[in-house]
Amino acid sequence: MEDMMDMTRIKNSVVMVGSYAVMSGTQDDDVLYPPKSRSFIDGLGGADVVDYSSSDYSLTITPNSVDDLIVSVNGQQKDLLRNIERVIGSSADDRMIGASTNEVFLGGLGRDTLDGGAGFDGADYSDKDKPVEVDLSVQGPIVAKVGGQEEDTLHNMEAVIGGLAGDTLTAAAGKSLLAGGEGNDTLIANGGDDILMGGRGADIFVFKSVADSPFNDPSRITDFDYAEGDRIDLSAIDANASQDGFQALAFSDESPAAHSVWYSVGADYGLWYAPPAIRVDVTGDAAEDMMIFVETCSDLPFHITAAGLGLVAE
Repeated sequence: MEDMMDMTRIKNSVVMVGSYAVMSGTQDDDVLYPPKSRSFIDGLGGADVVDYSSSDYSLTITPNSVDDLIVSVNGQQKDLLRNIERVIGSSADDRMIGASTNEVFLGGLGRDTLDGGAGFDGADYSDKDKPVEVDLSVQGPIVAKVGGQEEDTLHNMEAVIGGLAGDTLTAAAGKSLLAGGEGNDTLIANGGDDILMGGRGADIFVFKSVADSPFNDPSRITDFDYAEGDRIDLSAIDANASQDGFQALAFSDESPAAHSVWYSVGADYGLWYAPPAIRVDVTGDAAEDMMIFVETCSDLPFHITAAGLGLVAE
């Protein structure tokens, strides 16, 4: 790339350096569209996107030794990406592998293979108008379904962004981020320390065991909105595992009680703020074994009531 030292012209914010195009973002969040020539694209600051959705040729993205991403189009090496947080794939079958940094890959059309590599990485399905199903708890390759049909294969993903319909997203055993997006979504926690974002619609946040949000490693719901019909489902949790059979949790409003679920409003302690929380006891000592932080989308005081087998806001 020695001819990159010979800068010849500037056009549409792209600097031509010999036969290469050099494109830079800003300190803000940018969307960058690669030119047809071979390019070096540096997003600089912000959360930047490189968009290949206009391409009909398959992409292959691999990291190099310094965490840049090398992009090949139709088998030919084309671009080098630096400081890029999100890549949108082509209309063909793409293969994207992330670096040790945090990336989000949106495969687009086609049956894509998305591998986050190291870091905390996500698969983005915000372009889909049919229900998305992704289970990050699966050991080995994860098959993402769209509209009930197998579409992508995922590896090393810690986050999933849903689409416009009612999605079903399941967290991995470690920390995960699930964002439902539009539609009435079902987000299933797993193993604690998860971040659950329902988005618009009547979303269900499912916790099947105390281990999904233990007191010392709680999960967090970031946008609970009872006006939209959001619900927290604890119906699978046995209130007393030491007793034979299944015992449903009792609801004790704001008062701690044995084998029960209750809630606490948020509290400002000056140096830190404790958000509203759902608390559960299953050992019989009226002390929480499980806690779920719940950030609401309302200025009204936080309050819940038992309803059916789960919990809904009043």
